[in-house]
Amino acid sequence: MLFLKPKKFLYLVAFAIVIATPFRIFYHSHGLVSADLASNLDYFAFGAIPAYLYVMQSEYFEKWISYSPYALKIFTYAIAALLVIIVPQYDFPYKYIIEPLCFGIIFMFVISFLTGIKTIESKSNRLFSYLGTFTYGMYIYHTIVINLMLKIFSMSGLAEDNTFNLFLLSSSSLLLTIGISIASYHLFEKHFLQLGEKSENSKVLASIRGNS
Repeated sequence: MLFLKPKKFLYLVAFAIVIATPFRIFYHSHGLVSADLASNLDYFAFGAIPAYLYVMQSEYFEKWISYSPYALKIFTYAIAALLVIIVPQYDFPYKYIIEPLCFGIIFMFVISFLTGIKTIESKSNRLFSYLGTFTYGMYIYHTIVINLMLKIFSMSGLAEDNTFNLFLLSSSSLLLTIGISIASYHLFEKHFLQLGEKSENSKVLASIRGNS
């Protein structure tokens, strides 16, 4: 985003969303696992859309978030949670295409709504805002964690059709995803954000000196 013009960045996002599906189809038809970057570019692209809107259209973006009903936001969070918990447990036609698309779209809205939460409003909003800091990491890592936990449960002989085991699987996947996302934020993402802030402050300072 730092090296592309805004319009070209949108083209890149669209290209990433479109190109991932043919790679998934190719891997699925050849019995391969779609664990490479090309077949997962859309995950990053959907997550980049709220970031683009927040930076380039911040006024309209924040107005849209503030005018969105609170019930709609809670409904979106609930749907996202249900998708994460339920979808990996079932197989259905073209799942390898539909699942990433559904996750990408719903988490794009989750990230957007969490971005607009103000920490001074209420205790519940402070919690959502805190989790919102790590939302992108949760979005990126949740599929990996769920697949890992499914493998661990399978190797441990824990049946996934058991209600208690399903609850245990979902809870452990959620907690592990949050933990990894928090670690990822402090180890990687925060430093890149600080680098961006320093770069922006340097530009402002240079502009002030140039005008003085």
